[in-house]
Amino acid sequence: MTSRPAPSPHLNAPTWACALGVSLGVAGILLLIAGADMHRTLGDTDDAMRLVNVRAMMDGQGWWDQRVARLQPPIGMDMHWSRLIDGALVGITAFFELLMKRPRAEDATRMIWPLLWVFPAAWAAMSIARRMGGGQAMALCALLLIINPLLFGQWRPGRIDHHDVQIALTLAALAGAVRGDRTGAILAALASALALAVGLECLPFVGLIGAGLALRFVLAPADGARPAAAYAVALPAALTLLYAVQTAPSRWATPFCDALGVNLWGAVMIAGVGLCGVIAWSQNKGLTARLSALGAVGVAAAFAYLAPEPRCLGGPLGAVDPALRAIWLLQVDEMQPLLTTLISQHSDQAAAALAMIVLGVAGWIWLGVRGLARDFGWMLTGACLIAGLAAALQAGRIVNYPFWIAAPLVAAGLAGVSARWFRGALLPGVALLCLTSQAVLLPALDAAPGWKRPVSAAAADPARCDLDVAYAHLASQPKGLVLAEIDLGPFILADTAHSVVSAPYHRAERGILGANAALASTPQNDEAAVRSLGADYVVACPARRKNRNHEGLGAASLQMRLDRGEVPAWLEPRSTAAEALQIYAVRAAPTAQSINLRVR
Repeated sequence: MTSRPAPSPHLNAPTWACALGVSLGVAGILLLIAGADMHRTLGDTDDAMRLVNVRAMMDGQGWWDQRVARLQPPIGMDMHWSRLIDGALVGITAFFELLMKRPRAEDATRMIWPLLWVFPAAWAAMSIARRMGGGQAMALCALLLIINPLLFGQWRPGRIDHHDVQIALTLAALAGAVRGDRTGAILAALASALALAVGLECLPFVGLIGAGLALRFVLAPADGARPAAAYAVALPAALTLLYAVQTAPSRWATPFCDALGVNLWGAVMIAGVGLCGVIAWSQNKGLTARLSALGAVGVAAAFAYLAPEPRCLGGPLGAVDPALRAIWLLQVDEMQPLLTTLISQHSDQAAAALAMIVLGVAGWIWLGVRGLARDFGWMLTGACLIAGLAAALQAGRIVNYPFWIAAPLVAAGLAGVSARWFRGALLPGVALLCLTSQAVLLPALDAAPGWKRPVSAAAADPARCDLDVAYAHLASQPKGLVLAEIDLGPFILADTAHSVVSAPYHRAERGILGANAALASTPQNDEAAVRSLGADYVVACPARRKNRNHEGLGAASLQMRLDRGEVPAWLEPRSTAAEALQIYAVRAAPTAQSINLRVR
């Protein structure tokens, strides 16, 4: 077996110190890229909705009260997001409020929050690289993170969604498991517990990490028993604490597919206690006995998760009303397969991610073939990378996980190449890394025929409807219920005092179905459909007329007619043609007396 490259005496700095330096550099780059945009828009729909939740809590809404009352009133909607993120954002905003007024405090929080999570992600990636390729791999990984800013798309200032937190915690869990000792296993357990409490998007990766630690014990009990036992104790303990803190006692016995519920908590408890039992009972037994016992624990844990809510077999969105899939979920960009996004949208983000993943797979294979890091950590990291790629090919929203997991494999692979052909010199690895960076890839894509599509000078930018200024006129209107396309809902809630019929959250199924039916209605029934919802306003963003959720409603739909400027008589325009948002007030319904007068 070929030995790993000897560590350079100049590359022995602590990983945390190097990661801190990288984090400061990346933070500066992200702030430069963001510029003034952060102050012009609230980000995407989830960022705007998170701000709505934070404001509600700051204004006195209870910790366990997650009702969004202004969404699909009068019933509202119980949000499935973790209160842990809300609470942290409230705490930071309250601190800044000691120094400045609320709007500026919110801006400061929105700027600082995502940057705080750069360090754990950078540290985890660099730790994995160092474990597989020594100090040179860590240094190359540091450079890779700095020169590939698209890796940090979820960390840009203004992002207060939960994706950056989940990715960072998943990477930390993987780094702990790759470390291989008891301390690493405890880190993996704690990071996994917090990641699951924040959201279940990372569940496949957390499951793989836990299964990997358990299988390591089965295959090599002498090395794997202590880490597996530590993980089996720490994960259930931490998850129990987080479950009790963030979940209302009235819901402790309720199963969920889209959030941490009693079914997932029970499954983790069974898996943890069961793994401890297997370790105590079968450590001195044969491989078949250990594997059989572990398999029985896995079956019991799966049963505990699925039995209370079998629809969870379909994933976090398994319990979603099937009617929502066709009219909404299948139209969402992040739910499109990665290759579909790459081909149909010519997405730079998708291209950069796929290129990094391909290089990561190549680096992983190189490390294995050359025997440079062919151990448990190598196998687990490769498994997570391949699983992430498979998931992203089904739904592009997952691509950030394999995008990040590939980074340390690329760095470790280049360190191996340098050791093999350049006597361990760092400069060739740096040169190769720069040649494969986004600084080279993106200009090459722009130069490729047909990649950069021409944009008509007369075409309106769909993003103009995300700007805060677009909602100023609507905010000045008397408070009421707004019917609008689904993606405008969170911005209307955040930038105005109005209520909305719908927003892009699967628990708001009643509002989504009702809004879709009204916006899809034809001239024969549109007025009745809108009045049945109790809407006071209809709002349209004509710049988005080419979106799937506009054109898919049909040319005769209310949505497409408003996009063309064809206004029914029962709507009263309240905005000028130059405004991004076209605001229409629903005229008062004619009374029986007025109808009689018209008849006469």
